[in-house]
Amino acid sequence: MNVKKVYRGMDTILQVRTKPAFSKRALILLASFLLPILLLIPGFVVSGIFPFGPNTTMAVDLRHEYVGFYEAFRHSLSEPGGFFYNWTKSLGGGMAGTYSYYLLSPLHFIFFLFSREDLPFAIQIVQCLKIGLAGLNFSIFLMGHEKGQDEKVVLFSTLYGVLSFAVAFMLNHMWLDVILVFPLVVLFLERLFEGKNPLPYALFLAYMILVNYYMAFMACLFLAFYSVFSLIRAPRDINFSQKEWMKDRFFQFARFLLYSLIGAGLAAVVLAPTLYSIVLSKGSYTQEFLPKIEWNYPPLDFFAKIIPGAFSYDQVPYGLPNIFVGSLVNILIILYFFQKGISFREKIGAFFVLAVLYFSMGIDALNMIWHGMQHPLWYIYRYSWLMSFFMVYLAYRSFDRIRSTRPIAYLVTLVLYGGLLAYLYLNLDRFEDFLTPYHLLATGVIILVLVYLLHARASSPSLLFRRQLTGILALVTFVEMGIHGAFLTGCYDYESHQQFRFFEQALKETVDGLLPGENHFYRIEKDFQHDNNDGMRFGYPCLSHFNSDLNRTTVDVMSGLGFPVTSNSVTGSNPTKLTDGLFGLRYYLVSKVKDNGQVPYYSHFKKNSYRPDIRDMKKVGSTPYMDVYELDQALPLGLLAEEGIRNFHFGRKNPVDSQDMIANFLDGNPGSINYFQREACDLTERKNMKESQSKDNLSRFRQIEDGKEAFLNYHFQTEKGASYYLSISNTLNKKNSKLSLNGDPLPSKRNSSSSFSQVYNVAAKSDPSRAQNLKVTLDKKKTNFTINNISLFRFNEMAWDQAKNFQETNGLKVTYWRDTYLEGSFQAKRNTPYLLLSIPYDEGWIFFVDGQLVHSQKGLDGLTLVSVPEGSHHFSMTYTPPYLNYGAITSALSLVVLLIFEMTYLRLKQGRKKNLRRGSFRYLIAYEPEEEGTFDEVEE
Repeated sequence: MNVKKVYRGMDTILQVRTKPAFSKRALILLASFLLPILLLIPGFVVSGIFPFGPNTTMAVDLRHEYVGFYEAFRHSLSEPGGFFYNWTKSLGGGMAGTYSYYLLSPLHFIFFLFSREDLPFAIQIVQCLKIGLAGLNFSIFLMGHEKGQDEKVVLFSTLYGVLSFAVAFMLNHMWLDVILVFPLVVLFLERLFEGKNPLPYALFLAYMILVNYYMAFMACLFLAFYSVFSLIRAPRDINFSQKEWMKDRFFQFARFLLYSLIGAGLAAVVLAPTLYSIVLSKGSYTQEFLPKIEWNYPPLDFFAKIIPGAFSYDQVPYGLPNIFVGSLVNILIILYFFQKGISFREKIGAFFVLAVLYFSMGIDALNMIWHGMQHPLWYIYRYSWLMSFFMVYLAYRSFDRIRSTRPIAYLVTLVLYGGLLAYLYLNLDRFEDFLTPYHLLATGVIILVLVYLLHARASSPSLLFRRQLTGILALVTFVEMGIHGAFLTGCYDYESHQQFRFFEQALKETVDGLLPGENHFYRIEKDFQHDNNDGMRFGYPCLSHFNSDLNRTTVDVMSGLGFPVTSNSVTGSNPTKLTDGLFGLRYYLVSKVKDNGQVPYYSHFKKNSYRPDIRDMKKVGSTPYMDVYELDQALPLGLLAEEGIRNFHFGRKNPVDSQDMIANFLDGNPGSINYFQREACDLTERKNMKESQSKDNLSRFRQIEDGKEAFLNYHFQTEKGASYYLSISNTLNKKNSKLSLNGDPLPSKRNSSSSFSQVYNVAAKSDPSRAQNLKVTLDKKKTNFTINNISLFRFNEMAWDQAKNFQETNGLKVTYWRDTYLEGSFQAKRNTPYLLLSIPYDEGWIFFVDGQLVHSQKGLDGLTLVSVPEGSHHFSMTYTPPYLNYGAITSALSLVVLLIFEMTYLRLKQGRKKNLRRGSFRYLIAYEPEEEGTFDEVEE
C-alpha cells in the first residue's frame, strides 16, 4: 500500500490511499458522463422531446437564429470563403465573430453526419454530449486534484453536468463548450500552482477561448478570483517566513498571469479578427461609464433560486440567477464553514469568491463588467454557472470531510433554511411566476431528509453504512435534480420534427430555383418570417437577419431607411420601391396561406408585412404555400453616385425624406427631383384620448377614462398611378399600440428599440383611387403614448423609372462572385465619382479598378463607398478578415514562447533546478514546491 502526501489546505491527518485500478477509474468516468444525460430524461418526457414525443430541442434562439448558422457552417465546407464572409448575413458581413461565438466547437462537426431535414437530431445529440462531457471532465478534475476515487466523485460530477444554467439554457449550447472544458482548465491551473508542467494549462485555456470567447471572458475573470482562493489556502512552506511566503504567493500569481497571457496569445489567430468584429457589432453598444451602484433586486431574493423547481419562462429573459445544483450542495456549503478539517485561510478564500459572485450578480455595475460593459439581451446573468461550479467543488470538499463537521452546523443549517422559507412565503407574491407554496413545502421536506442523512453518515463508525447512506443521498439528489430539470426544460415551446421538415421542404422547394448564380447577384425577401435567419439557412442573400455579431452599421442604415430593427437584428419587411432598387431585391415571396384551420403550421407563413405595391410586380411562380414575384425595381450591387452622397448622414431625418435625398444622389441628374411628395394625412377622430404637448415637441395622447377603448383615426386619400407610403412614429410600437388600416390589422414587426419612424406601403400604383383610414389604438395595459410623426408620401414613379434606367445602363454589372471575391464592370460619368456598394463598410474589403487599388470609405452612415474614375472600367474586390494576419503572427510567437518555456521547464526539472533563485524569471517558468505533506481523512 502506498502512503502518499498531498496538499489539502491545512488538513493535518494522514491519507493512506492507493491509486484506484484502471477499471474502477473507467467506471467512475463512464458514470459521470452517462448520469447527467440520463437526468435529462424527465425533462424530455415532460416536454415531449424525442424519443419521448414528436418535439425537437429547438426553441427560442436555437430555433429562430442558430439553425441558419449551422447551415452556413455546412456551406463553408464546400465554399471555404464562407468561413470569412457571408452574403446572407443581412446585407453581408464578416463571419469571424459569428464562428468564434457560435460555431467553433469540435462537436459541431456531428451536424455534417445528418441531412438538412434531420439536423434537429444532430443538435440534440450535441447537446446531450456536452452535458455528459461536463460531468466527465468534472470527475477528471476531482480525481486529478482531490484524489477522488469513489462514488462521491460520480455524485458531484453529475451535479455539475446538470447545473441549472446548463439545462435551462441548453438551447444556447455554444455556451456549454466552455462549461464542459472549464474543470480541466482549473485542474491544470492547480497543477501549475503545484509546480507541475504549465503547458496543459496554457493549451486548455487557449482551447476554451477558441470555442467561445464570450463565456471564456467570464471564465477568465473568475480564474483570477479562484487563483486568490487557491493560493491563500495552500499551506506555508516551513522554510518560508511570513514575508517570504507572501512574496512567493505574488510570484505564483505572476506565473498564472504569464501563462494565461500565453494561452490568450495562442488563440489570437481567432481572437484578433473576432475583436474587430466585436467593435463593429456588440462593442459599439458598450457603455463608457458604469451605472449607479444599486441592486438589481432585493438582496435576499437571490436565494429564491436555491429552491428546486424555481423556474418559469418569465425567468428566461430577465429572471434571477440560475445557480441551483441540488439542495445537497446548498447544505454542504453551510457545513463547509463549520468543519475542523478545512483551514481558516481556505474558508476565508472561499467566502471571498462566493461574496464576489453574489455581489456581482446583485449590483448592476458589477454585473455589467462580467458582460463586457454591456447589459445583455435576455439571459442576464450568464456567468452564474461559475458560482455553481465553485459551489459543487466546495460541496465535494465539505462532503469529503463531513466527519469533521461541528454538530451545531446542522442546527444552523435548519435555522437558515427555515428563515429562508419563511421569507419566501411572506413575499410569495413577488415570486408567483416561478414559486408556489408547494415548492417551499417540498424544499422543507427535502432539507430535513438530507440533513438527517448527512448527520447519520458523519456520525456512523461503519464504512459500509456510510457508503449505503451515500447511495441514498445520491438517489434523493438525483430524483430532485431530475424533477428540477423537468421544470427547466418544460417551460419552452419546442418545434416538432414534423414542423421542421415541413418548412424545410416548403421553402427550399421554392428558393432553390431562385438562387443567384455566380455571374449574377441579387437579393430575395418575403412577407412572412418563420425564422429570423431563413436567408442564411437556405442560402439566399436577403435583408433580414438576427445575430449578436450583426454589424452595427447595417442596423443604422436599415433603421435610417425605416425598416424594423433591434440592436442585433434587422427585418426587411417594410421595403419601398426605392429600397428594392438600392438593395437589389429581385424576388419577393408572398404567403398565400390563410388561417382557416386547413393548412398545417399556419404560423410558419403568417405575414409580417403589408405590401400592396407587390401587385405592380410580375408573378413568376407559385407553390401551395407562396407566390413568387419578380421585382422590376432591382438595381445592381454597385450604384454610381454623385459627390453629395459622401456627406450624407441620416441624423434625425424622416426615413422617407432620407430615401428622397438618396434617390437624388443616384439618378445621375445634377438637378433635384421630388421622388417622395408629402400628402395630407389628417387626424380626424380622437376617442377617449386627450392631447398635450410635451417638452420635446412630441404630441402626447393620454387616455381619459380607464377601461374604455381609446384610439386615434387618421384619414388620407390615395390616387391611382402611384405607390403611397406612410411614415409612422417610432414611439408607436407593439408594446403600447395597435395599428389597423381600413379596419384590418396592419401586419408588421414594430420594434420598440427603433430610433427612426417606420415606413409602411399603403397603396400600389395600380390600385384605384380611394379614401383610407389609419387607426391607432392604445394598448389595454397602457394609459398613454407619444407621436412625433405620421406622414403620407406619394412616390414619383416616372422619375424613378428614369433613375433606374441610368443605373441599369451604367451601374456595376457583376460577372463573377464568391464569398470573398467579386468582379464586374461599370461606366462612371463625370458627375458620379463614387460607386455605392449595398454592403456594410468593412476594412477587410480591398477594391481595384482596372487592377489599381482605389480608396473606399463609409457612405450613407454604413454602406461602402468607392472612389472611381470617369469612363468604363473593370472592377474587382477581395476580402480578408481584418487583423487575421496579426492574430496569426501573435499565435505563432506565443507558440514559440510556450515551447521555449516548456523546454526550459523540462531542462530545469531534469537538473532538479539547482541554484534556481526565487523571484527570478526562470522561477516563474519552473517553480516547484518542496515536498511537504499535509494529511487528509483516513477511510477505513
